[in-house]
Amino acid sequence: MEHADDIPTVLVSGTGPVGLTLALALHAHGVPVRIVGKAAGASEHSKALVIWARTLEDLAGVTDVEGFIDEGIVLQGARFHEGAEPIAELEMPKDRSRFPAAVMIPQYRTEQLLLERLEAVGVTVEWETELVACTPGPERVECRLRRADGSEEACTADWLLAADGAHSTVRTQLGLDFSGDDLPTTFLIADVVLDPPFEPGYLDIFLQPRQGLCACFPVDRTTTRLVVSLPDEAGVGDEPSLESVQAVIDRTIPGGVVAGDPTWLATFRVHERVLERFRVGRVLLAGDAAHTHSPAGGHGMNTGMQDACNLAWKLAMHLRGIGGEPLLESYHSERSHAARKVVEDSSRFTRVATISHPALSFLRKTGLRVATRFEGIRHHMLDNLMMMDIDYRDVGLPRVGAVPRNHGALAPGRHLPLLHVTDVDRGTTSLDAILDPRRFTLLVVENARTPSFPKALDSMLATVAELDPGLAELVEVVAVRSGEDPVGGSIRSVRDHAGEVDEAMGFRGHGVVLVRPDRVASLFSGALDGTEVRRWFDSL
Repeated sequence: MEHADDIPTVLVSGTGPVGLTLALALHAHGVPVRIVGKAAGASEHSKALVIWARTLEDLAGVTDVEGFIDEGIVLQGARFHEGAEPIAELEMPKDRSRFPAAVMIPQYRTEQLLLERLEAVGVTVEWETELVACTPGPERVECRLRRADGSEEACTADWLLAADGAHSTVRTQLGLDFSGDDLPTTFLIADVVLDPPFEPGYLDIFLQPRQGLCACFPVDRTTTRLVVSLPDEAGVGDEPSLESVQAVIDRTIPGGVVAGDPTWLATFRVHERVLERFRVGRVLLAGDAAHTHSPAGGHGMNTGMQDACNLAWKLAMHLRGIGGEPLLESYHSERSHAARKVVEDSSRFTRVATISHPALSFLRKTGLRVATRFEGIRHHMLDNLMMMDIDYRDVGLPRVGAVPRNHGALAPGRHLPLLHVTDVDRGTTSLDAILDPRRFTLLVVENARTPSFPKALDSMLATVAELDPGLAELVEVVAVRSGEDPVGGSIRSVRDHAGEVDEAMGFRGHGVVLVRPDRVASLFSGALDGTEVRRWFDSL
């Protein structure tokens, strides 16, 4: 057994989308990272197919998101059918994010794009290097790696991040309980070419009484994925065939659709699991190592990639001497909260979608038709799909509303919505697009009805200057003006030309919003006194 001379600051175990995102995000925050995995290379299978808007926003601070959009199929909508009868249609919104609501792209291509970015920034993925043992200590984690040739390496990491999947070695080594529920339905999954093909920008979901669910997702311009609920008597060990896929199509999809050229056929059961703890000392778990659930909604890979982005900025801050236990513990509290929500939502959708009883199927059909006619319900359904409704209003880092604001204003712990501003360099853009994902941002929001905005701005600049120097350099002050008057100096200034920021923040005078690196608004206070800002940072 050889011993490595260099001790990595952070060791990432797992080379799927979550591990690759972790490595990229840590590198973006200036953290030295080593990433290892048992696989011989990137996946060759389509697996997860969709990247939702919330994940695209997180990735925007890590890599070139346009690459995913250019490579994939931008989702236009979802259509529900009962045989040849249309039930309901949801059109994907264009006003929730600066990115598309969803991009359909096979997982192997997602991994390749992440790998290309890692190579470009000089991070090498160590393939066929499996973490086989780990022993956490108070200051280090002792690890043992095994290569394909059988040789082993003992290494020590300051932190071990486990993104090693549903059968996580790290989770097993730590003896963490991963029990939960199993849904009774067996599913068949098939990547095939359909003739005639479906329109590629849509999800087509067939809900058939007595037959259950048949959902059709675009994999690429020619291939479609079918996800089918099978009768209760079907076993997960049954070997699917093209003939069995065609039999399902004949029962559920009208129009004489024929399947051919299968590239993936499998059956599976749904396992619902969420770890009680996402952190054990210097070991933190993310993705399928920490949670698994129904693929309904396509949120599994997305939840893991969002885990990675949440963990990366917090660990990076901690390694720079900013934030102690509360900051690290907030990773567990926030992301376990998000994972439990995803599990509950996907379980509910799966159970409803797989209803086969005729009377209950009728109620489902009627409910869908009625629900999609109301804007508020459609808004809720689409935000849930896009994962824009995940928030930390009740968990995690402090959420402070220190001043009265208008009814309906953005709540502390919520993600910044799409708000349009005018920037000197970019012209009309969105507020979140100008924020630096490696830093905190103090938005000093001008209220046209209140005088002395320069005084408010000076107060916040003085507040930041009084912070510890290491922290102060990670806080940027941005002035959000209601009018055309320049701020002066080197302070970045944007104009709230349509009043969207003013309406969303709901201040009754000049106000300040503290935005985390992940674009979560955590604090709302008056802009003439920096006490609440200092108190918030002290709480880390």
